[in-house]
Amino acid sequence: MTQRSFVFRVLCYPRQTYDDATFYGEIEGFQGVYATGKIIEACRKELMEVLEEWILLSIARHLPLPKHISFQALLP
Repeated sequence: MTQRSFVFRVLCYPRQTYDDATFYGEIEGFQGVYATGKIIEACRKELMEVLEEWILLSIARHLPLPKHISFQALLP
């Protein structure tokens, strides 16, 4: 299986809530893909896991992927 790399714009920034400070992250072009973490590295890791699950669920449900990703690019 050939692995391909994709570049996404990941936004992670500090967020202060009433009870604690966390980091919030999202990926542009992927509606509903977001994550939080106590430290920025945890936020990024969670965000990549959410993205992977989002792509797999979209493929399983035959939902459209963002324009910069195609089914052919994800398959071997």
